[in-house]
Amino acid sequence: MTTFTRDSITWVWLLLLLITGASWAVGSHVLLATNHLLAVGSILLFTGIKMHLVIRHFMEVNHAPGWLKWFCSAWLAVLFASLLWLYH
Repeated sequence: MTTFTRDSITWVWLLLLLITGASWAVGSHVLLATNHLLAVGSILLFTGIKMHLVIRHFMEVNHAPGWLKWFCSAWLAVLFASLLWLYH
């Protein structure tokens, strides 16, 4: 593994940690407010971003054929929309 790949994986991992912290902050502060749909939508959006990063960088779909990249992105979009619809 080259140094660039290790460094980019490290940055993605740090970004995942930051998104996890932001998701926790939104969940613990906004859920206390009255707008629960905003909190759920924000947390689901953070989760979708994290899933995208994990699939692309840690499962190495970034180096896969274009159809697989498209399929994974479409699957995440449908999953996100379905979960948001369920919480509506």
